[in-house]
Amino acid sequence: MCFHLLDNRYHQACGKPFQSTSILGNTSCYECLQEAKVDSLSALPRKTLDSIADFVKVLKKAKKVVVIAGAGISVSCGIPDFRSKDGIYAMARNMDVVLPEPECLFQIDYFRDDPAPFFEVVRNAFANSPKPSPTHWFLKLLQDKKKLLRVYTQNIDGLEEAAGVTRCIPCHGSFAYSACMRCKKRVPTSTLMPVIQAGIIPSCSEPNCRGVLKPEITFFGEILDDKVSTMITKDRLQADLLLVMGTSLKVAPVMEIPGYLPSHIPQVVINKTALKKKKLKSKKLSTGGTMSRVSGKRGGKKDEDEEEEFDMSLLGDCDDIIRYICAQAGWDLDPNAIEAAKNKPLMHSSQVISHQDSTGKQIYCFGECQCKNKLAAGMNDDDDEEEEQKQQEEEIEEDIVCNRCERQIDTEAQPGSGCKTVHYRCEYVFLNLLVLSSADESD
Repeated sequence: MCFHLLDNRYHQACGKPFQSTSILGNTSCYECLQEAKVDSLSALPRKTLDSIADFVKVLKKAKKVVVIAGAGISVSCGIPDFRSKDGIYAMARNMDVVLPEPECLFQIDYFRDDPAPFFEVVRNAFANSPKPSPTHWFLKLLQDKKKLLRVYTQNIDGLEEAAGVTRCIPCHGSFAYSACMRCKKRVPTSTLMPVIQAGIIPSCSEPNCRGVLKPEITFFGEILDDKVSTMITKDRLQADLLLVMGTSLKVAPVMEIPGYLPSHIPQVVINKTALKKKKLKSKKLSTGGTMSRVSGKRGGKKDEDEEEEFDMSLLGDCDDIIRYICAQAGWDLDPNAIEAAKNKPLMHSSQVISHQDSTGKQIYCFGECQCKNKLAAGMNDDDDEEEEQKQQEEEIEEDIVCNRCERQIDTEAQPGSGCKTVHYRCEYVFLNLLVLSSADESD
């Protein structure tokens, strides 16, 4: 409970102004009571999910589902994700334009200096007009069944809206509109696509302006919309199930949402690969009220105290998993979802491979085993960590190349002939390391 302070008329616990007309009187506010309720529930033993049938029961019973969605739910729509071998960052490495890191495509400072690489990726990634996937239609189904509390999407493609999902927060903005970086004039991005497809950087048509028209998406280094922090602060008091779909949870503050929700809420991953959630030491996201979009930390030793397992992981193609779950629940997806599946056969139970991780949490691989039978082979956590560290070191070594001559080099090597500046492209350390040729050094 929180008490009314007579000297400043603020609640002691939540710090909000005391409202004399409140039906709760002068001792508490609604938010404080909700927090107390959540705290009491979180102290109870957590419900375990031992099978897909258990998950289906929880899903059918849930009334306030929170969904975190990422690029993986749009891959089947023809939109590449970020970190796969055919993703956007792979495109960036193969471009003629020199970039210190693939992530520079979405760094606001780099965009201001040279927007050409970003629009080249847009031209390739949005060459066709994408339509919602079965997973998008599943979100609409949850909304129609009055089960959806909120979708926090990291996607900028607007396909949730295209599927009719209205309870959606685009955490990183939307590609639907673009705004002039000088005069702030807004135009539908669809009207700019012919210009972008022609390889031209779109510019403002206002007289004496000619500013670059930037899609209204949040780049790394920009401040996220306050609506994200405002809504998740309210939603955490109501949520009864969390679904993490098609995201690697590499970008803050979205990566912190699972750890921000109360501990009694079941949390299930539907993704290509298994995930761990960041454990927060307080009831606040790391960036507080005004949240800046930043990349997740890469490399370094994992802090076991800051990571927790999800209750269940369903690994594979998001659309395949969603169609299977809906079949188990007896739910019919929208006819548009069936069309979007392109006559792909429904996954059979015999194609679902069951594992358990080191903590006893269930992992189900749909179709091809996504964890490469590591868990089935009985590999322990130490073996996994050693193998992951070795793999990271090998990838770092392979990624250290000259962006101009593609010659593989190390930190003490000299650039190839004709190269004046070398940028090290390291997948795990976001640094722009410059090595000048001996001629430049003498200058």
